[in-house]
Amino acid sequence: ESCFQRMEDQQLQPDLLSYNALLSACASADADAAAAIRRCFEKMSKQQLFPGVSSYNSLIASYAKTGRVESAVLWFNKIVEGGIQPDRSSYTMVLHAYGRAGDFAGAEQWAHEMRTVSVEPQLEDYDILMRCFAQIGATADSRKWQDDARTHSVALDARSYNSLIDGYATEGNLDSAERVFAEIVSERLEPDLWTYNTMIGAWARQAKPAKATEWLERMLEEGTQPDVTSYGMLIKAHTINGDALGACQWLKEMLTKSVAPNTICYSSCITALVQDGKLAEAERLFEDMISNGIIPDEISYNDMIGICVRRRDFKRAQTLLAEMWQCQLTPNSLNYNAVINACAKAGEAGVAEQMLHRMRESGCSPDSYTFAGLADAYAKASNVEKAMQVLGDMEEVGLIPNDFVYGAVINACARKGQAESAHQLLVRMREQGVQLNVVVFSSVMNAFAKARRPDRAQELFEDMVGQQIQPNAFSFSAIIQAHCSAGGIQDAWACLQKMLDANISPNAATFR
Repeated sequence: ESCFQRMEDQQLQPDLLSYNALLSACASADADAAAAIRRCFEKMSKQQLFPGVSSYNSLIASYAKTGRVESAVLWFNKIVEGGIQPDRSSYTMVLHAYGRAGDFAGAEQWAHEMRTVSVEPQLEDYDILMRCFAQIGATADSRKWQDDARTHSVALDARSYNSLIDGYATEGNLDSAERVFAEIVSERLEPDLWTYNTMIGAWARQAKPAKATEWLERMLEEGTQPDVTSYGMLIKAHTINGDALGACQWLKEMLTKSVAPNTICYSSCITALVQDGKLAEAERLFEDMISNGIIPDEISYNDMIGICVRRRDFKRAQTLLAEMWQCQLTPNSLNYNAVINACAKAGEAGVAEQMLHRMRESGCSPDSYTFAGLADAYAKASNVEKAMQVLGDMEEVGLIPNDFVYGAVINACARKGQAESAHQLLVRMREQGVQLNVVVFSSVMNAFAKARRPDRAQELFEDMVGQQIQPNAFSFSAIIQAHCSAGGIQDAWACLQKMLDANISPNAATFR
């Protein structure tokens, strides 16, 4: 609008094309679009320029690009209400809006309405319809529109077949996807970059890196050069497969071919390295990513914060969170939860509280994992009162504490020797229908062991077995400790024998 005003200030008379461009810009605005469009029409009216079909099409096209169907249909109807005849572009762009919005039923209905006014779908329309159905894996409907195109003598191109390949890939039907590729070749159409990338991506999503590599090699044989998407999907395939070495090798291959890796390529490799326990390599790659001018995404930062959790380095975790804000990345609940978890591992309950406060200030709602981390921090600080408060805080925001939260609070009680409080929490879990597990039972048994109550610990052990929960080394160690604390060495020895009979190896706590 500022540019348009300068045009008027220089006494240059805007023509219809100028106004159409302004209308298109107004429709693209996220806010105050309606007011801007109204101002534009008022200016046109003052200059006695009356909107034609091209003016309305400018508006419809802008709304179609962002999938705003209601607005696109609204301005199409205004064409008709104004006594102006919509042209083919008007119909196609509304169809495009339905396609962008993923409204396959609306797209199909609009195509039928086009025919009622003798506007036959053309290649672009068929591409939209086939792609719309393919995106939801409805390949039978995509095929139906392919057949319809042939019936009406509309020659399809590689893009149309690409949609079918994508549809079969979404269904996980890769044999059919490869048959469609064979159809492209038999029709003497040229498979393009998108075609090959779709095939690579289809196998990558199935965690079949070898098959994905075959398609990349075939692509090269046919003279089509892979792009960052091609390599990125191969990297993703190896990452899904847990093959960090394979993922990083493709990253190196990209660099040797002068294909610049993007955030997703680096992020996938970092995730693969972290999952493989190669933390130092993951950190080096993260630094390489930044030095190469690639801004890390939330996933990369979460992986780095996850390393801090393992190392109990809560200060580094806080620094990484601050870096996210500097990179104009808004930390999400996963990022905040990871930092809170790092604080919990380091026993820094106060810092964990500060992180929860910042999380809420940023508009990010805490979830069960947030409260579990906070409860764990209080447990490690042996602060039973604060740990108990977490349960109430969760209920205030409508969250039901899960087994992780209860486990942390029970652990806090066990550390302080508050066996009855720990047991009451176990009862509360059962009443609320929260899944009981071996960790929770072992923690309560450990609390009774410290209280020298082997009878209560034994009851819990039998209750656990009755719940079909398999005891582990910690469970047996807790019951053995309970008997030993009360001087019942023979009972403890009998428990050790049961442990060995169950093929459970004693740990250091057992022998102590």
